[in-house]
Order: sequence, then structure tokens, then C-alpha cells
Amino acid sequence: GSVRACKEAGQPLVLVRPRELHRGGLEDIAAAANGPVDAFMIPKSTLDVVRMADRLLTDLQSTAGILPILETPEGIVDSLAIVRAGPRIIGIFGGGGAKDGDPHRFIGFEWTPEGLESLYLRSQIVMHGRAARLPHIVGGAWVNLDDLDGLRAHAKTYRALGYTGYCVIHPAQIPVVQAVFSPSAEEVAWAGKIVQAMEAA
Repeated sequence: GSVRACKEAGQPLVLVRPRELHRGGLEDIAAAANGPVDAFMIPKSTLDVVRMADRLLTDLQSTAGILPILETPEGIVDSLAIVRAGPRIIGIFGGGGAKDGDPHRFIGFEWTPEGLESLYLRSQIVMHGRAARLPHIVGGAWVNLDDLDGLRAHAKTYRALGYTGYCVIHPAQIPVVQAVFSPSAEEVAWAGKIVQAMEAA
């Protein structure tokens, strides 16, 4: 019902995050696959997990895509194979993640707002996503809801690396992230000059 309500409200893309596949996620996918779901965000994705979700969606005759969430060392190491796992892969979600999130715990780095400790992870994921020509390469998130300046700075690090979006956990964060990932007036003007120069040539 919630998925259908989102679609009826005009949401252009509706994604559903099931539970981990071996902890009820297969049942979640089966329950939602015949609704207006554009894609499933698969938690703790590994190559085997993504293939399992793909097989289930094929068996259900669903056209829904898959957006893997890379949260474990196994998933991050296999990120290139995961983004090339098949035509259902519409994007990828990953990076250093939020403070106390799964990558922080599983990998054991010391999380900082600047994200230097996860620069390698984020760079690999965005590079592999670009190599696979994925339209959605998403990072995040920021858990301190009272610190919108921190959110802005954190989101900027993802945009600077080439990510196309950032996951929010509260509606109050949406305007900040939209502003970060929207082109500035200067960027729009520069792009316009390039188009004019190409047309003139």
C-alpha cells in the first residue's frame, strides 16, 4: 500500500529496501515485487546475494531493478563484479556510510566527518559504478539530524568524488542534499557557453 501511495503521489522512482535476504528479505521481495516498485535496494549485497535477488525477481516475472547496498568488506571488494552482474543493476549505494553504520563496524575504521578513512572505499565504488555506466551512484548517510552544516559538508565530499546522489534519513535533510547535488548558476552558465560554442562550430 505504501509503495502504491508513493507512485500515486507522483514519485518518479520508488525503491524498496527489504530485510537481509537470509533474514526474511526474500519474502519481502516476493510480497512487493508485483506492485509499482522500480527497484529493490538489497542490504549487505555480495555477488551471491545480488544473483539470488535477480533469480527471485526473474521467477516472479518482475521488471524491478536492483540497487545493491555495499556494506561489508566482501561486497566492497567485489563491487566491480556486482555492478556488472546483469541488466537489473540500476545503481549502487556505498562508501564510508554513517557513523556507527555497518561499514564502520565491519571494517573497523575510525569514522570522521571528513571521511579520509573511507576515501578508498568511496573512490572504488564510484569508479566501478561509472565503469558500468550506472545512472545512480549513491552515498551517505548523516545521522545527526540537528547538524545540517555537517550534512552539507559530508554530502559535498560525495559529490566531489562523482556520486550522483546522497541518501537522507529525514525529510529535513532533503533541501540540503538537493542544493549540494544541483548545479550552481555558474555551472549552468558555463554549460550554456559550451553548448553555444559547439553549435557555432
